[in-house]
Amino acid sequence: MHKQIFAVAVLVAAIAYFIDSLGAANASFSGPTITGGESPWISFAGDPTLLMGESETIYTVPSDRSLVITGARLSTSLVDLYEGETLRIDGGSDAMSYGFLAHGNGHISFPAGAEVRLVNPDGSSARPYYIIFGYLAHP
Repeated sequence: MHKQIFAVAVLVAAIAYFIDSLGAANASFSGPTITGGESPWISFAGDPTLLMGESETIYTVPSDRSLVITGARLSTSLVDLYEGETLRIDGGSDAMSYGFLAHGNGHISFPAGAEVRLVNPDGSSARPYYIIFGYLAHP
């Protein structure tokens, strides 16, 4: 009988020690972040009139972020999307017409401080309606 009482006492003590040894769980962030006190998701739209050879800056990426465009649509194939002076997306491309950008599955990155521009390289006068969306990330 004493052996059974002793065994139960040891078991209770072991369980109590185990429960006491458990600490509080704390989550800590250790991966990359795309936020910084504001919503990282952005979108912009407009309808500028662009004559042949003209361009318009439609967005300037903040100096502490990079822009990742996930989706874009242009109402005309006469206008292209540029990063500064560099062509990034041909307005008449399949990506823009019905491909991955048209469905919001793109991943076109623009560095911090870059100008996102619409350019009418050689078409007639164009008034493109555009909508572009994506998110801001830490570079």
